[in-house]
Amino acid sequence: MMRALLPVAMCAALLGGPVACAQAATGAAQAAQPRMSRHALIIAVGEYLDPTIPTLRGVGYDIESATRMAVAMQVPEENIRVLRDAEATAANIEREIAALEKRTQPGDRVFFYFSGHGSRWYDASATGNGCVEALLPSDATPLTNGRLASLLKPIADKSDKLFVFYDACHSGGIAGQPLAQARSMSVAGGTLTPKFSPAGAADQCARPANIKTRAFTVEAVRQGGQAENIVQISSSRPDEVSFDDDNGGGIATQAWRDCMLGDSSDLDHSGQVSVAELAACAQQRVNARFANSTQYNAQHITLGGNQQFVPGWFAGGSDASAGAAGDPGAALKDILAQRDPRRQVTVRLGADRLAIGKDKLDLTVTSSHAGHLYLILLGSDNRSFYLLFPNDRDHANTIQAGETLRLPRTGWRITAQGPAGVDRVLAVVAESPRNLALLGNERAGPFLQSLTDANGRARLSWIMGTAMCDAAKCSDAYGAALVDITEQ
Repeated sequence: MMRALLPVAMCAALLGGPVACAQAATGAAQAAQPRMSRHALIIAVGEYLDPTIPTLRGVGYDIESATRMAVAMQVPEENIRVLRDAEATAANIEREIAALEKRTQPGDRVFFYFSGHGSRWYDASATGNGCVEALLPSDATPLTNGRLASLLKPIADKSDKLFVFYDACHSGGIAGQPLAQARSMSVAGGTLTPKFSPAGAADQCARPANIKTRAFTVEAVRQGGQAENIVQISSSRPDEVSFDDDNGGGIATQAWRDCMLGDSSDLDHSGQVSVAELAACAQQRVNARFANSTQYNAQHITLGGNQQFVPGWFAGGSDASAGAAGDPGAALKDILAQRDPRRQVTVRLGADRLAIGKDKLDLTVTSSHAGHLYLILLGSDNRSFYLLFPNDRDHANTIQAGETLRLPRTGWRITAQGPAGVDRVLAVVAESPRNLALLGNERAGPFLQSLTDANGRARLSWIMGTAMCDAAKCSDAYGAALVDITEQ
């Protein structure tokens, strides 16, 4: 639909002056800045009030690791709350979750981390054999998945994304053989302790369970949560053991931290690193840790909810060595995957097939929520992204709830120019405005354009997913829809 790349120095006209233009070179630096719309609650229990529950000596390292993970997700220091050991009773954890809910505003992002023992507890109200998965606070009062889902539901209902990380296990890993007998194991690189306590569990509750029926994400969705807005990382499968390393903390936490802080790879070259890509990196590190073990196989990190969630701007997400390799459309798919499904966006095309040199683009966009509308085009030549709207000739990109906008409007039109192929148009309706200065100042006529190389994909994905925070109201939440148009 658009073929000619016409770089001209017109940044100030669209982006608000020389200051905004100067910001275009600072995208990576801004990406790491703390954002008051991010929150973290870190819970680590190594010392239990019940002396029969094995001590986990590595949880101090887990607090440090989880804090570094939170910072990588742009959580400011003042928004990170930590509960450790004796203070992490069930009642205190519930109070902290309630306080977190009060601090969380619509469109915020929340990181909930737990390191400690897990258990499978008997609950007469549970279906099946009466066993439910539970995390074990310091007073050994179980917090089941169902209870945690209820506690976190008010946060999930209004947050843009709720990211939950459990470094605990819920099964002995050996049917009928609770692992309390094996307090610790000396292995190459340190001493490992199973993160499972059979305290209070009936024998049948120490056996493996089916992951499909007993995951936190399943409970949260059953209670009305949106799977796209919830991300769960578990350190092992329910029929496996998670391990605590006396000299480094949870094996899964160490691996995930290292991948977030630079070891991950942008496998699809979309410009960002998703949870699924982080998990692939972390699992490789876990496997390496157990490669020479003759007694235990590696635990397997499991995912629930939105596996394409991008929790932050990581080193692997801007790998310039990737060049233009891969599918440029992966960046649009990543942006689509970050949307809030509660914010519904509908795009209707006047025609989904356009004759080259003759037919003009015609579409309507309707949004369930008020916001700022952005139209991004990946041209049929797969060479460039174009910000079709707003543009030099049409800045009025606000849309009201339930309103339908027809675009292009008077003053700008787009005729199919080829080559033959498929254009992809992504409509994003963001609650808060985006900083278009970070796209740079290259132009194709009145439209901003960004190449589909690794840096271009990274900038585009980051800008669409990150709100400008100059005002008190700042939300990263957005709705989105993706449509294809064939040029022939």
